[in-house]
Amino acid sequence: PDWACRTGCFYRLGLVQPMRLFTLVEGVSILIKSGDAMHNPLVSITTVFVQFACIAYLIIDGPFRANTTGLIILQLAGFALGGWAVFTMRRFNVAPDPLANATLATFGPYRWIRHPMYTALLLIALAAVLSRPTEIRIVVLVILLMNLLVKLRHEEMLLKEKFSGYSDYMSRTKRLLPGIY
Repeated sequence: PDWACRTGCFYRLGLVQPMRLFTLVEGVSILIKSGDAMHNPLVSITTVFVQFACIAYLIIDGPFRANTTGLIILQLAGFALGGWAVFTMRRFNVAPDPLANATLATFGPYRWIRHPMYTALLLIALAAVLSRPTEIRIVVLVILLMNLLVKLRHEEMLLKEKFSGYSDYMSRTKRLLPGIY
């Protein structure tokens, strides 16, 4: 945002690029809320780009692998959940747009949460950031979280349109954390 650049605090902290990324995510979120982005491929492309940019930053900045027993368990839980979700769907699509031949998965981890792959990614990234928690890594994690929230809202709008039973499925499940959110 303009105020961040004017104050100079983000320059001193080295957070200018993450703040620009945050502004991009914020703009896409506003577009989605307005309803103009229902079939805009720019939303899908942007959210996937931001997601991979955040992951790439955390890997390059390192370490990406957890370094304590508790964080290793958290990261392994993320990998296990992600693997279970991919195995359940039998397809892997990083874009939020449903595939033409997609079916609605309501079993496996999808029985409790609608976006287990996003939860898995957040668990893995959280463990990586907590292994070396710097200001910029925390900001990147927050940007990743916000981006995934934007991405899942967009995806849910598309899934409601594709599957007549999706609204009912939404009423029975949570987005990311079973019984919580």
